[in-house]
Amino acid sequence: MNTRPDERNQPEKTPVSPRKREANHRNALKSTGPKSSRGKKHSSMNSLMHGLYAKALFKDFVVQREDPKEFQKWLTRHRNHYQPVGMAEELEVEHKAVCEWRLSRAWRFENAEIHVAQTKIAIQAQYSTIMEIMIPEHRALVSVLENAKKEILAGATISLDLKQRIFAADSSFRELWPWLQKQGEKCGRLWYQESISRLGHECGIPLSRARRYLDREPEWQAERNSVVALAVIKLVIKHIEVWTERNYEMALSPIYEREAIPSREALDRLLRYRAAIRKELAQATDRLEYLQRRRKGEPVPPTLSMRLTQ
Repeated sequence: MNTRPDERNQPEKTPVSPRKREANHRNALKSTGPKSSRGKKHSSMNSLMHGLYAKALFKDFVVQREDPKEFQKWLTRHRNHYQPVGMAEELEVEHKAVCEWRLSRAWRFENAEIHVAQTKIAIQAQYSTIMEIMIPEHRALVSVLENAKKEILAGATISLDLKQRIFAADSSFRELWPWLQKQGEKCGRLWYQESISRLGHECGIPLSRARRYLDREPEWQAERNSVVALAVIKLVIKHIEVWTERNYEMALSPIYEREAIPSREALDRLLRYRAAIRKELAQATDRLEYLQRRRKGEPVPPTLSMRLTQ
């Protein structure tokens, strides 16, 4: 028998027994793949390493939150649709898939620009104090009212001059004043009842006697008037703050809407990026169509080369 040259001096292969084969199979099942994050990232690229464009697209994971496995599914759908034959067609199909994937980056860039702009508005609104967003008239009035609190705590009431300044800053308080005064009187009555109870408890006397005592004391009456006036002042300030917050929220709505379109600089970058990719995509599509038609024996028009000069 003649022996082929490549079979000379070759050791005889020992057949693997079924028992050994089964043991190898069990040992292979024990492998759960890479453990570290670096190893997992590396292994996730295994299916893409053969692709020239895909390999560059996901190199070092430059773009976060992009899953190579999702791109692999996208690329598989392209292969199933175009059925490439040969390396040239395979490259153009992959080129098309990469171009369309990059176009999705452009959409995400646009959304990110809008989100960042609106987030800046939200952060600024969150950290703005109520005094910063008040209109100048209300800001000046609140400053006056805060100073008036000290005089009221000393036993004074709301003077006619202070009341006129409140009405001048916001005419709506003229109609609200009876309600404000009524709420202040309610606070005064509650304070008065608490004072009677406290005095009766501390002195060990009946509540009726404590009431008669307070009614005869001018200091208690003056303090009650101060409580009423102070309650009215606090209600005025609270009304201004609520009005300011409500109107500020209404004013934020059109400000958010203004940021629904990226800035001029970002939009220019976006349009240039899209235009470049669409041009590249069109070239890949034309090239793929040309290659497939030529492979099928269909007539292919010659490539036109034009140079426009003045």
